[in-house]
Amino acid sequence: MDQKSRINRKRMMLYLFLFIMCGYFIVAHASNILSNSDTLNYIGHSFVKIKTSEGKVIYIDPFNVNEFTDSADVVLITHEHSDHNDLTRVHQKAGCLVIRSADVNVGGVYKSMIIGNIKVTGVAAYNSNHVKSACVG
Repeated sequence: MDQKSRINRKRMMLYLFLFIMCGYFIVAHASNILSNSDTLNYIGHSFVKIKTSEGKVIYIDPFNVNEFTDSADVVLITHEHSDHNDLTRVHQKAGCLVIRSADVNVGGVYKSMIIGNIKVTGVAAYNSNHVKSACVG
């Protein structure tokens, strides 16, 4: 195996490890993040649906799968790659707020927004394929 292949293999193993750790964090801490009647559903790829106990529906990074069971109150887009921002995959309620990475990462300053009882805070999220100035978590 040449050096480039070893580096790519190590990089893939690191990405897999980080993906598993993020999943573990969500599962292990979901009870601290969500109330008993809030739900968090992984739809696929990076596509996630949160439904609050008040019935507010939040979608994150819609892609590939149609999710028309609940219309969105808020849609969060972490970055503008086409596999994270396909708004045709969800229905939006009148007045739905779409928050893109540029809305919460303004010139390297991460902002917070309050939408009713929902607080959205942009945080740094980047790697070799996602530049810090254009992506958020």
